[in-house]
Amino acid sequence: TENSGFSSDGGKTWQKFEGLPSWAMTTVGGSIAASTTKNFIWVAAGNQPPAYTLDGGKTWQNVSIAGVTDWTQVHSTYYLARTTITADRVQPNTFYLYDTNSGVYRTTDGGVSWTKMHNGQVGAWTYWNAKIEAVPGSAGELYFTSGPLGSDQTILDALPLMHSKDGGATWQSLDNVKVATFGYGAPAAAGGPATVYIVGFVNGNYGIWYSADSAKSWTKIGEHPMGSLDTIKTISGDMDKFGLVYVGFG
Repeated sequence: TENSGFSSDGGKTWQKFEGLPSWAMTTVGGSIAASTTKNFIWVAAGNQPPAYTLDGGKTWQNVSIAGVTDWTQVHSTYYLARTTITADRVQPNTFYLYDTNSGVYRTTDGGVSWTKMHNGQVGAWTYWNAKIEAVPGSAGELYFTSGPLGSDQTILDALPLMHSKDGGATWQSLDNVKVATFGYGAPAAAGGPATVYIVGFVNGNYGIWYSADSAKSWTKIGEHPMGSLDTIKTISGDMDKFGLVYVGFG
């Protein structure tokens, strides 16, 4: 049974999509990004094209990108930790899609048409876990990580945090920062850049870290919340209060 849907009140209540993509009953897993209350893009796990809606999920159309016929490496299978679609947090109807086979694409009309921004893989080993996510309050700014190769967060060699300020066209490798997962939170000072929270290594030192200056410097929060050695799968700062951060375990 397909139970995908959305919340418009911060998660207090939920409603199922009125309509579904053509492939919705044949796949499980993937990721969804929202640009507005009506414009979502859904990436399914498996060999299916992403689908977009411009009416809040009543109707869906499959994404079509010239030259892309094999969708297996956008999100190949449900159990991988992949976020391959993200919405720009400033520009409406703008999304970035990562296809390991071919590169990074951008749409500015909600998913109808697409432009290739970057050719090929952003980082190494991205056929398995990977995450691309736009920065709140900054148009065209993205971070990307290949993530760990397995459940062990310490296996992060050759997996630096990647940073783009031009919509994914060019990427800077932050070689001293090896990241399993990352998220964003409120800026340290009003009007400043969003805080970046990571789980991983900075200069070889493992822990949970944050940067309040667009990844120029890092401050360590700690290593294992509540003393738990369980794998941290997700991290997100509060967007209203600097320093408040949430983690989710495997």
